[in-house]
Amino acid sequence: MRSATLTLLGVSAALLGAPAHARERGAAGPSSVGILVYEGVELLDFSGPGEVFAVARRDGARLFDVRTVGLTRDTVRSQGFLTITPQASLADVSLPDVAVVPGGDVTRVMQSEAVLSWLARVRASGGTVFTVCNGASIAARAGLLDGLDVTTHHANLDLLALLAPAARVHADRRVVDNGQLVTAAGISAGIDGALWIVARTGGLESARATASHMEYDAWSDLEAQWAAQAAQAGVRGVRGRTFDLPADWGAFRLLRVLRQKGLDAAVQEHERLRRQAHGHDLDMLQDAGLAETAEWLFANSRAPEQVLSLFDLNARVHPGSALACASRAAAWERTARGAEAAGERARCAALGAGR
Repeated sequence: MRSATLTLLGVSAALLGAPAHARERGAAGPSSVGILVYEGVELLDFSGPGEVFAVARRDGARLFDVRTVGLTRDTVRSQGFLTITPQASLADVSLPDVAVVPGGDVTRVMQSEAVLSWLARVRASGGTVFTVCNGASIAARAGLLDGLDVTTHHANLDLLALLAPAARVHADRRVVDNGQLVTAAGISAGIDGALWIVARTGGLESARATASHMEYDAWSDLEAQWAAQAAQAGVRGVRGRTFDLPADWGAFRLLRVLRQKGLDAAVQEHERLRRQAHGHDLDMLQDAGLAETAEWLFANSRAPEQVLSLFDLNARVHPGSALACASRAAAWERTARGAEAAGERARCAALGAGR
């Protein structure tokens, strides 16, 4: 039997792909969830996460706006008896913040270029792809599992290893989180994976309240795992250095808000994350941490110009920081913005002299 253990692998830097799709909601609104439904979809694979995301609240406000998405708007059947009419089709829905990919009869869906393209665009926009059961096979077909640790239904382990030979397939994990890709094991594990995303989005209290409402006792094991890893010093991150896990994810969250909604919204999100820290030392939200993240992303991204806004945010939320100022000036110099960089260097010197 699998243990209810979650493997947390840090936050993916792959969010630096194509420009984000515009969201039709404010920065403070709920995150959007699109649950893929198709002919032969496994019932609990989509309804379990759907229940979790629909119930989740923080301070009385909904955390997620949930809808079903079909290849078309035509009705589909689940388990041979339940008829589902998708609320939207792939052709007319905005890219969600979280795309849920349930398992079931996935053979034809794996051949759908519309589905594969949708998942790739969700990830490129900074969204999270969340697979349940053998829905991982669809993500594998889209090329989203390469180089990552993943899991799936126990009967699908060998097939997934063939479909994604560059991935590391785990038979003893219920949920594996790679940041922009979350995979859950078989069927009921989709509830665990969804609760994990709730915890990642709204905090442990939100996940705990959701699990309590659903009378889902299995969450307590994953909650303990979250708390242990969040408190653990020296967690190894994707940059090959140690960092504070919740804070590092917060820095990536800020970049995503910047790319989707702009600087003012990111300033608000920074303040929300700072308040949510509850006394923990979220060093990645400080001027030095944000500068380090921005510089790493700038050096490793295929589209470094998309990272410039993170330097701008750091200077905005730390207006008196000579370090934030200097890192922004250095980035401008590397993007041939010499005149602006010279002015910024002068401002940095003034900040340093004023200390």
